[in-house]
Amino acid sequence: MRIDTAILASFLIVTPIAAPIGAQASQIREVHKTVDLDPTGRLSIDTHNGSVTITTWDRPSVQVDARIEPGDSWIGNDEVDKAKVRIGGSRSEVSIESDYSDLEGLSFGWLNFFHGGSLPLIHYTVRMPAAARLRIKDHNANVRVTGLRSAVEVRTHNGDVTLLDHDGGADIETHNGGGRITFTRFTRACRVSTHNGTFRVSMPQDSRFNLDVDSHHGNALHSDFALAGLHSGRSNLVSTVNGGGPELRFVTHNGSLSLERK
Repeated sequence: MRIDTAILASFLIVTPIAAPIGAQASQIREVHKTVDLDPTGRLSIDTHNGSVTITTWDRPSVQVDARIEPGDSWIGNDEVDKAKVRIGGSRSEVSIESDYSDLEGLSFGWLNFFHGGSLPLIHYTVRMPAAARLRIKDHNANVRVTGLRSAVEVRTHNGDVTLLDHDGGADIETHNGGGRITFTRFTRACRVSTHNGTFRVSMPQDSRFNLDVDSHHGNALHSDFALAGLHSGRSNLVSTVNGGGPELRFVTHNGSLSLERK
């Protein structure tokens, strides 16, 4: 009899926090803020679910527009209110962080059985100085950066990464994601690591670079460029293009690289 009562009590506790899907879907919160950043400073973004879209401008500042909306769970409507966007730092380095600490009691532990650990989605739209450095760390967010003229570093688990009109170094690491990179010039090293993803990299046809492809299963490369001095092993391919230059390194397990001329 005690067991039956305890089970009934647990369902009585859980039931009131359920919310109709329609009511939850209508709850969206926005955050808007602009902060100073030196033209050659650094912007860091740390987030989990959602997306990050970045464009550049010639102003010494970062403009942040964030939209917070419910994830795919049915936990109560206050999820969106408890998700926070933290923006801080100094003129030399600005940080943007998605803070889910007030949701840990709902999103983790025993409630995962019902909740699935789904956190609110935070979609960032950011403008930053073109010559500033960029670092992004996320779990499930898709990343899109356009017009950067400096180094970018991205660490993600499931998200896709897109760099357009890029003129700078790049260091990208993703597990299941893929992506696309278009270089206006290829003058600094680029490293891409993915477990299962497919990447397309395009650059001007007269670009000079050293190519290093490391693939567990081999046959991971399609190239529009002529490969000189080709050395190919069981899982590694090394070559030079147009006489050589900065390194383009691609590391994968099951993924592939398509190297395209613009």
